[in-house]
Amino acid sequence: MIVFRDLVTGDELFSDAYPVKNFKMDCESDDCDDETFVVSCEAKMEKVMVGGGISADLIGGNPSQEEQCDDLDDSAQCKQDLNLVNNFGIKDQSDFFTSKKALASYVKKWIKNVPAKIEDENKREKFKKDCGKKLKAFIDLWQSESDVSIYTGESFDPGEAASTPMIGVWSADGMSVTMYVIKESIIEEKC
Repeated sequence: MIVFRDLVTGDELFSDAYPVKNFKMDCESDDCDDETFVVSCEAKMEKVMVGGGISADLIGGNPSQEEQCDDLDDSAQCKQDLNLVNNFGIKDQSDFFTSKKALASYVKKWIKNVPAKIEDENKREKFKKDCGKKLKAFIDLWQSESDVSIYTGESFDPGEAASTPMIGVWSADGMSVTMYVIKESIIEEKC
């Protein structure tokens, strides 16, 4: 399995156990190359147990998490959240990113932290060049406040602007999210 981590903070963001794809961006610059600037990852809503109750796997059963929630007594609680939130601890930062303008302001500070962590000089220069050409298209993935949430790893500190922002675009039914993240801001780690 491959785990994708935030290049600057080291936070785990997602893994290849979820559908991960290269996302081709349209950008306004005529000299945009065809290389991938953004990757996307699919996340889905799920119910999980939060304390209390007896898990069926303790007595030899193997129901899904949702079935466990449906079958538990009243002493157990279940919550519904994205599988990436439950499994990787990423955080919805929509309280901080209240507008596209707030996201753009954060990203302008954040892109200053990333190049220092890119060890290969050619990749570092490419990142800077790509940000100049494609960053606006990344931020424009934010269409409206009702269908977008911004996620980061657990180490998010708005003052430091170190955490990689992931733009989560919700599906029409509200049961799944496509997360978009700048490819050079994450590292792949085999587990």
